[in-house]
Amino acid sequence: MVEAIDEYDQMLKDFEKRKDQYGFVEIRCVSVRGRNEKGESIWIGVAIKVIPHKKDEEKGEERNYNYGDVIFRRIYILAEDFLKILRNSRETRILRIPGDPELEYRIDELRKEIIYSQHAQEFVIGIEWPCIRYYYYYSGSSFPSGTIHEHEPLARLNLPFYPYFSIAFENEMEMVWNNYFGAEIIIPDYRARIRRLKVLSEKKVSVEVDTFGVSPDEIAGKYCCGVGKTYRTGNFDIKSGIIELDDEIKYMHVVLISKEEEVLDSRWFPTVYGGQVEFEPTEENLENIIYRGENERVEFKLNTNNKEKLLKTIVAFANKSGGIILIGVNDNGEIKGFEWKKEKEGEPLKDWLSKKIRGRCDPSSIDFDVKEIYVREKPLTLIEVKEGKNKPYLLKDKCPYIRVGSTDRCMTREELECQLNRLVYWV
Repeated sequence: MVEAIDEYDQMLKDFEKRKDQYGFVEIRCVSVRGRNEKGESIWIGVAIKVIPHKKDEEKGEERNYNYGDVIFRRIYILAEDFLKILRNSRETRILRIPGDPELEYRIDELRKEIIYSQHAQEFVIGIEWPCIRYYYYYSGSSFPSGTIHEHEPLARLNLPFYPYFSIAFENEMEMVWNNYFGAEIIIPDYRARIRRLKVLSEKKVSVEVDTFGVSPDEIAGKYCCGVGKTYRTGNFDIKSGIIELDDEIKYMHVVLISKEEEVLDSRWFPTVYGGQVEFEPTEENLENIIYRGENERVEFKLNTNNKEKLLKTIVAFANKSGGIILIGVNDNGEIKGFEWKKEKEGEPLKDWLSKKIRGRCDPSSIDFDVKEIYVREKPLTLIEVKEGKNKPYLLKDKCPYIRVGSTDRCMTREELECQLNRLVYWV
């Protein structure tokens, strides 16, 4: 999966192959003031990230954040112009960016990774499409002493405030800090991606596929799934996305293949609700969920009387992969029914819950939705909690809860450190 390469040839070949998909290239770079061996003040290019964008996308806002000894820049140039820069840098392995002709950004000893859309967020790519990532990292210790002032705040009247250089670096560059710098050249493939899977019933799913610049007829969809105790494999039409089998689908792995036998995207889905799987809240689907009982993504509540337990579950879901809360079902899976209007007249449940989250959860930016549904002619309320984007979340005066199996518990120190490290990685 990961291989060391010593030249640009493959990177240039990959970029040239896909350049017709790109309109412009986003370049993010950071430079810092340091001193050379003679003690003279110089500017040093410490990190660069390159992301080509689709032809139908608009340019973002260019930036030049000058904090005195640190400058973060974001510029946009045509894909053809960046390709020329790559070609001109083949011998030196040093990039020079428009507007900073004297600054040098090293990109030697590159490594290559193929990343499908499912894992693009994991790697902080900045886009959710399949791509090739070329990267080179080196330690901050390779710079002259005193170049990076990690614990000094970055503050200017008309610029964002950052208490530490590392926070500014991660937010502006969308790169991992860990005291490492370097270069990332992202080469996306915008032809096709698998966006999501939707469970229509226990035997039927729909795969949503996005395409750009190619006809769906030029792409084949294939699947492998667990059905009962066996495996099934087959083809599906990416226009409709429908896969229907004669037994309950346990999980699903889907790929998109070009006519040239190239795998364009690959994605695995559990068909249990949650994560990257959506489902139609039909009576059949909800009965199946209730029949299977509570799990890592499903919680039953008889009512909303104990708001503290309700918020605890919401926080736990947000800290994991999201989930649903069915109100009106007891712990044994018995459907008792629940109607909010009879519990609290005048105020919608979503408004009431939003107030509770703002008052008791930190951060309070938890994304959720509320639906009123009927199962076996009894009213239920479905609260769908999305996976959080600002983990970890905590219940004030309590702790950051996490979902484990069918229970909500406080995170261990190791789990909390993992969440915080992931926060640094995702900023």
